[in-house]
Amino acid sequence: MTEQDDDAAPGWKAIEKALASVYSSPVHVHFAPTTPRNLGGSNDLDGISVYRQDAHWHYVGFGCTELYEKYPTTNPELSGWGFEFTFRLADSADEPPQWPLQMMQRLAAAVFQEQVDIRPGLLLKVGPLGWNPTRLEALLFIEDPQLGAIDTPHGKMCFLQMVGVTDAEVEGTRGGKTGELVDRLRSADPLLVTDLSRV
Repeated sequence: MTEQDDDAAPGWKAIEKALASVYSSPVHVHFAPTTPRNLGGSNDLDGISVYRQDAHWHYVGFGCTELYEKYPTTNPELSGWGFEFTFRLADSADEPPQWPLQMMQRLAAAVFQEQVDIRPGLLLKVGPLGWNPTRLEALLFIEDPQLGAIDTPHGKMCFLQMVGVTDAEVEGTRGGKTGELVDRLRSADPLLVTDLSRV
């Protein structure tokens, strides 16, 4: 269930409002842990919504921002960490693969537990993506090209999209050339959908 009371979860509703500006149809499926993090749950994301868009799945996380209330110890200008993870996966199956859910939860855990500084332009080696052999073994983080950045009742946030890239592409960014990689990928696909078969 993604339906949240406006007063109880204003941050959540702000994310859903942004999604409604892109998707006229309802969420395809929403994955949520039995117990949310603020009530003692072990997952750092309280939910991941998945939408169907053309030939890919669009995953959107809920939990790296302040979904329910603003905490006095956080940056007053940002909601939580200032971002929510998104991921686009090329896939024609009737239901979305579940491995991206695990990947997003692991990254959220790294943010909360290890305070890993994740921001647009970051490249992070994570090993082969997915369940099948692939040359994509790193993630590039960019602002989601459709969702962008928004203001919420708890501060600003951006939707931070993870894009699968190869080790060779990571090596090619040495010397401050990450922007060139983003431009090249965007010219081939403006939405930067991760395709595990890409070489």
